[in-house]
Amino acid sequence: TADASARSRLLRDVRTAVARSRAGWADAQARERAGDLLGAARVCDSLGARPAALRLRLQAASDDATRLAVRRDLVDYIRENSGTPKATEAIQVLDGAFSALGPYEELIVARSASRSGPPARAVRGYERARAGTVLSPGDYYDFGMALTRVGRWRDAAVQLDRAPVADCAQGPRGVP
Repeated sequence: TADASARSRLLRDVRTAVARSRAGWADAQARERAGDLLGAARVCDSLGARPAALRLRLQAASDDATRLAVRRDLVDYIRENSGTPKATEAIQVLDGAFSALGPYEELIVARSASRSGPPARAVRGYERARAGTVLSPGDYYDFGMALTRVGRWRDAAVQLDRAPVADCAQGPRGVP
């Protein structure tokens, strides 16, 4: 039902633990279907589903400023959760909503995708990022490894040659 109070009454009658654990998801889905995108986003946020919440906020955005704010939130989320399944989900939301990202945004996406996939997205991100930002030795290494995963062996060799082994072994990547 689209009626929030009716949903609340219905959900109060749910008794089993498994069904109760899904109540929030059912509420978010019902709100989205009823067109209450911001309400669904709030529920998703409360459930820890930040990428889904940001997707809903993008759908609800009525102006460019709001879309850009959500874009920044998505990029920040990817950076903070780099290499995780949640970051991969956020990358899908970002790619579905924006056809072009800036070089720094592409670098953040590439760094995450190089760890959690898909490797083709990591390659695309590094290719786009290097046009407008400086890659670290660790980035060249990750770029080269992503290229091997997509079978671009010659291109991988070029990138791996740019990544001195001593620099790559020093730990986390620095942000340019």
